[in-house]
Amino acid sequence: MSKWMRRTIIIVVVVLVVAAVLAVGVLAMCTGDENSTSSRRWAAELIESYYYEDVGEIDYRIMEIEEMVDAYLDRYSAYYTYDEYMSEYYSNAGVKAGIGVVVSNSPSGVVVSEVYGNSPAYKAGLRKGDVIEYLKRGSSSARINFDDASALVSILSTFSTDEVIHLYVADSDEPIDVSRAAFQASYVFMSTGAADFSVEYDDEGEASLCETPSVEHSYLPENAAYIQITEFYGNADTELGMMLEKFYELEMDTVILDLRNNGGGYMSVLQGMASYFIDEEDVVTYADYRNTSSDNVTEYYPTKTDVDVKVDPDTDIYVLANLGTASASEALIGMLVSYDFVPYENVFISSFSDDYLEYSGNSEKNGRTYGKGIMQQSFMNSRTGEVLKLTVATLYWPDGKKTCIHDRGLSEEDGCRLSEAAWTVTRGDEELKGVAKEIFGESGAGPN
Repeated sequence: MSKWMRRTIIIVVVVLVVAAVLAVGVLAMCTGDENSTSSRRWAAELIESYYYEDVGEIDYRIMEIEEMVDAYLDRYSAYYTYDEYMSEYYSNAGVKAGIGVVVSNSPSGVVVSEVYGNSPAYKAGLRKGDVIEYLKRGSSSARINFDDASALVSILSTFSTDEVIHLYVADSDEPIDVSRAAFQASYVFMSTGAADFSVEYDDEGEASLCETPSVEHSYLPENAAYIQITEFYGNADTELGMMLEKFYELEMDTVILDLRNNGGGYMSVLQGMASYFIDEEDVVTYADYRNTSSDNVTEYYPTKTDVDVKVDPDTDIYVLANLGTASASEALIGMLVSYDFVPYENVFISSFSDDYLEYSGNSEKNGRTYGKGIMQQSFMNSRTGEVLKLTVATLYWPDGKKTCIHDRGLSEEDGCRLSEAAWTVTRGDEELKGVAKEIFGESGAGPN
């Protein structure tokens, strides 16, 4: 049984057993209005005790939990029913169902903004930047059109797992055939000038590295690789280790690390990734709870994964980021900068086209990362199973300067470089090609 499966089973069993045992002695006494009042008191006390800013005393007798969240908490905090929370928990653990894509709207149509590794869509050849124009159902010759991304998602949800979906993308006459299925998602990908690498999971949850020939990144020199981390969920820390092992096996010395559109994820995944760069006694990041005294500061250290690999300090590392790079992604950049793995000038941040900025309305974050330097923690009510996710701490880099990028992000002012980008995702990734040209020059012989 894989490490991921053991971890998931243990956590879920413990949560369910504890909740069930406590419920036997409590639920009989808490019914109707009394149980509702108990839940509101539970939420109010959590907010008063653990929320990273002091909100004073909350009158739970006159406020529902949802009202407390709206009135007192930031946009990163949230309230979940038990079912809502468990759905998110399994999804963040990488347990997913469907074809495995995230889609969004663009002037060109519905564009694929993310494809999960090991998903039916990834295995069928669908990639980020593909524009899905229409689809067909099974043997039917009738086109099924849609107005926007939400309409496509609704249509896809009507297919059963034994049906074949024929997706037609722009600039191709051949359909991409795919079916809905349950799968364990992977989040880390690597490409060289000749091959693409992804992580696949078998039915037992065991991971293996999959290599396929590719010409899409033929502009990369023989000594360089491109590694993309899409989210800090599931087994992304172990997957990064697998890619780094292959990187050094291929005797490479330069990597472009892509964190664009990576909104972060779990602290534990960040700690696992940190183990490939720094020693166990080095601090990954500092978390300041309530930000009132040094006694409230918690130090987070690297945690070992199933992969034993260490990044050579002489490896040239370049980082790609944009306005969607947030939270754990920004913390990883902060760690790499703090320990001299990446100088600021090796961080490239997207400068988007006027067309994208006008369409998206994101001009205030253009040329910078998102700026999320805070951490959330989830608390479960043992009586009801409901969950309150609270922002509990401010995060600081381990650079000795108490650097925090919250609400400002990284930008050219820090010494980062800007890279021109037409859109957040494009087929062929012209932004990446431009950065590679700036790094390696026209010849592609090595770093400038």
